[in-house]
Amino acid sequence: MLHINENSQDLLSKLEAVRLVCRTSGCAQRYLTHDALNGIFQATGLTDDRHDTDYSQRFLAYMHDVQDRDLTLGVAMTDAKATAPSGRCPSQSGRLCAHQSAVRTASSSGAPRLS
Repeated sequence: MLHINENSQDLLSKLEAVRLVCRTSGCAQRYLTHDALNGIFQATGLTDDRHDTDYSQRFLAYMHDVQDRDLTLGVAMTDAKATAPSGRCPSQSGRLCAHQSAVRTASSSGAPRLS
C-alpha cells in the first residue's frame, strides 16, 4: 500500500491487494493510505509546476525512506458536517463545526510534514 500509481495496471493490482487484505483481516482500511499518498504525490507535482518548488521530490524521498525502513503509515478519514446558515452546527446547539474549530497542524502534532 506504499506505491505511487504509474499506470492502470497499478490500480487493478491495488484493487486485488485490497481484496486480499480485507479477506484476511476484515476491512483494515490500509488502502486509504495508498489513496492519500497518491493524492499527495499529485498535489505536490502540481504545486511544483505552478510555484517552482521541490515538494514532489521531497515527498518521494520521504516515501522511499518509509519503504526502505518498512514502516506502516496510516491516515484518518472523516465525514464533513453541514453547517446551518448561521454558521453553527445544527446538531450541536451553538458549538462550532469541526471545520470551524482550531485544527492541530502536522508540525504541532509531531507528524512529518512536507513544508
